[in-house]
Amino acid sequence: MSSRYLIPLAVAAALAAPVAAHAQEGTYDPGKWLVRVGMSQINPDSYNLDVGNGTALVVDSDLSPTFTVEYMITPNLGTELLVAWPFTHGLDLDSGGRPLDRVAHVDVLPPTLSLNWHFNPNGMFRPYIGAGVNYTLFSGEETRGALAGNNLKLDDSIGAAGQVGVDIGERNWFVNANVRYIDLSSDVSLNGVDVGTADLNPWVYGLHVGYRFGHMIPPAPVAAPVAAAAAPAAAPARQVRGLGQRRCLRRSRQVPGHPGWHEGRLGRLPARADPQAPVRLRQRRAAPRVDHGTRARGEVHGRRAVREGHDRRPHGQRRY
Repeated sequence: MSSRYLIPLAVAAALAAPVAAHAQEGTYDPGKWLVRVGMSQINPDSYNLDVGNGTALVVDSDLSPTFTVEYMITPNLGTELLVAWPFTHGLDLDSGGRPLDRVAHVDVLPPTLSLNWHFNPNGMFRPYIGAGVNYTLFSGEETRGALAGNNLKLDDSIGAAGQVGVDIGERNWFVNANVRYIDLSSDVSLNGVDVGTADLNPWVYGLHVGYRFGHMIPPAPVAAPVAAAAAPAAAPARQVRGLGQRRCLRRSRQVPGHPGWHEGRLGRLPARADPQAPVRLRQRRAAPRVDHGTRARGEVHGRRAVREGHDRRPHGQRRY
């Protein structure tokens, strides 16, 4: 087989390479592959090239195995590649008599890339239509009869292609039938001399058995709604205390011996500026003091006498 046939076959093998899990019943989910194998027949137009003198060059039909692989982009939309074993067509000269005079054979390979739209993708009967591009390769020209010993050449062709088809089946296995039309024309030359353009424009009829497989592509995650920014917490209200309440707090003795506070006349006062203030205060409290009311007697009293204050009894009842 010519190397030009290997390129379409290699492309088809690359497309069919991924091996994935079985598909769900009756679905064409995105990411699924549809593989169809069967037979197709190419039927060119009746008269393809007028060579003069009331004679026309006619290309006959041929039957050959075909293979298609389709990748589903969405449940309805898929891309399909058609490849085939080369078709061998006979070229006849039709001058009005029967039978026709066979003058050559040529091998034809028509790979076609299509974009298909599937209707009713989840049903048992799933018709579809498609359109795409075809590139036809001609090779292996052999002459005989009236053209024996001459060099016949047909140029490759590129053109549009369209199809209608249907897949029938509920499970992974299904049956396929399709009809294609290919816009196909080729320049014909004999011994290097241009003879004309042969318009083949064939109809292609295919019957296949298909299998569906592959992983489903998960849908894109839906973005979570953006929550409104929380309002900043309000600053705590400043607590305002009355004069009496502040004095009660200063006179509180719930934390005796706290290193940062000492007891003054009005209660605990802050002594953060001088850490030795509590020590000096305790020393002053422990030191003996003179009671001014008994100074003449020389009696010395401690802190309790001083804190009790002056004797408030009448002067005649005081003790000196």
